[in-house]
Amino acid sequence: MNSSVLLLLLCCAGNSLAVKCWVSSATNDTETGQYFNMENPGVSYERECSAAAKNCLGIAYQVKMGWMYTQGCTSESLMSLTETKKGRGGYWKIVCDTDYCNGSQMFVPSFFVLLAVGLVKNYF
Repeated sequence: MNSSVLLLLLCCAGNSLAVKCWVSSATNDTETGQYFNMENPGVSYERECSAAAKNCLGIAYQVKMGWMYTQGCTSESLMSLTETKKGRGGYWKIVCDTDYCNGSQMFVPSFFVLLAVGLVKNYF
């Protein structure tokens, strides 16, 4: 009796340790996200990551005036949101380990700053 209760508790604890991430995928059959254009975005699904890919990944980058993004699960090491200048555009990446930490809202402040800078550059 005691061993069966302990086994049940261990099973429940193991399931609750998995992180839940947003995954950008057309078919919801993978932990690795697909790249989508923010102008015509694809669907992001909720997914519980496996032990092999235990962290959430979020990437967004700018190409000319267009924005691309992906979300998914990854085995990469944790990384706070980093912003890298690439040409005239930018590249943002985060690897995190809390539920739904790779949501699109993490890119919103930088996006509006870049949009304002782009508009100012066009007028001068």
